[in-house]
Amino acid sequence: MSIKQVFSLILLSAVGIFGFAQVPVGDENGWHTRQRVSHDPNDWPMYNHDPHGTRFNRGERALSIASVPQLQQKWIYLTVGDVYATPVVVRDTVYAGDTSGTFYALTREGQLLWQATVKGPITASALVTNRMVIVGDQLGYVYGLDRWNGRIVWSIHPNPNEYAAIYGSPVWVGGDDGDVVLGVSSNEDLYGLRNPSYSCCHFSGQVLRFHADDGKIVWQTYLISPEDSAKGIAGSSVWASPTYDEELRMVYIGTGNCYPGPGCSDTRSVSENSARRSQLMEQNRHIMIYAEGLPPLSS
Repeated sequence: MSIKQVFSLILLSAVGIFGFAQVPVGDENGWHTRQRVSHDPNDWPMYNHDPHGTRFNRGERALSIASVPQLQQKWIYLTVGDVYATPVVVRDTVYAGDTSGTFYALTREGQLLWQATVKGPITASALVTNRMVIVGDQLGYVYGLDRWNGRIVWSIHPNPNEYAAIYGSPVWVGGDDGDVVLGVSSNEDLYGLRNPSYSCCHFSGQVLRFHADDGKIVWQTYLISPEDSAKGIAGSSVWASPTYDEELRMVYIGTGNCYPGPGCSDTRSVSENSARRSQLMEQNRHIMIYAEGLPPLSS
């Protein structure tokens, strides 16, 4: 078996995963009435650990400068495709997807609980609530999987561009309906440019908020205005995961480069890029303020 054929999730023996699996207390649908994310210090329910993006687990006591050299492989699970993203751990269950479009739920001992198949490759971490596993793929789809058996409960394709892709991970913002925010990116500048029958590029980066229950979109904001799109400006993909500040009720994102096209004919121009970057920063400042229904900050 070649190295390329061996893809794995590895759990290191010195990494502590604690807690006890719990059977959900169901309503008439067999689910909890309201979704929430774990605040157990031993869980890691989303990429970056929490909406603030701290990547800090206050429950970790096993890892230190002294213990890291002693780490040993405890188990290995062979997956169909490559695993790019950080696995998520909630209540002793490890969740991860791979580039074959297969998503896995494993026990802390590395035993398969269930697996699901989506339309495209998965390269980002999932968000796990008490009921759902929410994850995106490289074909631009976002899915809500039943946490207990992997059944696809809902799916959405929020951006109409045929090369839309989800590189970032969903982030929990909560609220009365249990909502999630996510950015949308695109492979248009990669694959569209290679397609002789495709006129590149038209994609506009996007950030959206949706209900975890059913994927219903609460709001979505395109990061290139219709006026700029008409000028041939494309890009502003959201490659990374958003960060949420619940005190200010603000979502923070970053955007990528301008895609090749009539609106960005000379991306080497320092002055043009600097002016465009400043414009996008100001635009995003107001977008993120409006995103939670607040008025714009005064100058």
